Amino acid sequence: LAIAAATSVIFGVAPIVQTVRSSAGASLRHGLRTTTARGHRRLLDVFVGSQVAIALVLLTGAGLFAASLDRLMTVDPGVDPERVASFRISLDPVEGDPGLTVRYYDGLLERLSQLPEVVSAAASTTIPLNPIGNDFLRPYRPAGSETASGDASTVQMRIVTPGYADVVGMTLVAGGDFASRSAPGEPLVAIVNETLARGLWPDGVAVGRTFEIDFRNGWQPYRVVGVVRDVKHHGLRTESQPEVFLVHHQVPYLAMTVVAKTRGVPEEATEALRETVLTHTPLQPPHNFVSLEELVSAATAEERFLSVLLSLFGAIGVLLACTGVYGVIAWTVSHQRREIGVRMALGAAPDRVVGSVFRRAAAVAGAGLVVGLAGVVLLGGLVDGLLFGITARDPRTTLMGVGLLVAVSTLAAWLPARRAAWVAPSESLRAE
Repeated sequence: LAIAAATSVIFGVAPIVQTVRSSAGASLRHGLRTTTARGHRRLLDVFVGSQVAIALVLLTGAGLFAASLDRLMTVDPGVDPERVASFRISLDPVEGDPGLTVRYYDGLLERLSQLPEVVSAAASTTIPLNPIGNDFLRPYRPAGSETASGDASTVQMRIVTPGYADVVGMTLVAGGDFASRSAPGEPLVAIVNETLARGLWPDGVAVGRTFEIDFRNGWQPYRVVGVVRDVKHHGLRTESQPEVFLVHHQVPYLAMTVVAKTRGVPEEATEALRETVLTHTPLQPPHNFVSLEELVSAATAEERFLSVLLSLFGAIGVLLACTGVYGVIAWTVSHQRREIGVRMALGAAPDRVVGSVFRRAAAVAGAGLVVGLAGVVLLGGLVDGLLFGITARDPRTTLMGVGLLVAVSTLAAWLPARRAAWVAPSESLRAE
């Protein structure tokens, strides 16, 4: 982009310098004739054609990234990010009874839910689109299978508290949430996403069925109590993977991300959340405060930046192409006033003069468009990996860029062509 911008500026300035140094008056004063004029004309043709080519590449890139961003923004993250605050707690290891970990988080979430700024609160080992958290990848298999851990498929595992799905806006498509309390010795339960449910039970019935996960105490059976819609945990671009949610009461975990559904803007509840955590025993300072909306916005930050940047460079490229075409046609008309005057004195119609001027503009812009199209094809492979839902060789986007540049070039050539049509033969011959 920097090279393209610098080249565009150079190509925009050079014709101006050439025009100033080789103005019609100076050429007449110094007796410069056809050979010099033709050399300048060829140089200007190269400059303006290059401007058009670069403008087409930039316009096509801007259109591609705008279309990519538009498609990315329509991707369902699987959660409702509105008014959800989050922060991280890393509980120190608790000696002895692991139930102390469960009681700590149960008590904390109950206190947070009672805050005037908070609707409800829950916790998870990691939350969608947040790189900070504990993400497990564990072997799983159908119930009764003898597949060894090393040969089994893996599932992304999250440990959550009851109510987590409701706080972050996950959609339950079958079954229900975890019970608010789990008694010791109860069967292990799990919530699975649609991808895992389809893989294990193609008949579409997952709730009430059992599968096994190799975690902590080896292979253990888990009964499905609910199915949720797929969530884009690792980015809006990623394909959905098998995911399972285990309840914190049955598999306690020390480090958790707390999420709170707020009544207003999440940032306004930050201090109240922080103070509540700091007054809860044992003292564990919260950290990494971020709203779910910020995480979703960050997931499209690269696309938004590239779209804005290329749109800016595309606009600059179109402006330079427009001024370049106008400059070279105006320069040509000014240096051909005598020729045009002679032709019109001999009976040439104004529309024929205008046609010859437009043919020159079309030749310059057309050559630039051909080079630009080649550049789009050659550079397309470099940006394909950055696009989403569209390829770098999308014909509609390229044709839109071509159409815009054709319109701009035509408009830029119209004014000097109009002037050429109104050249008075007597004035041009007298000036000569």
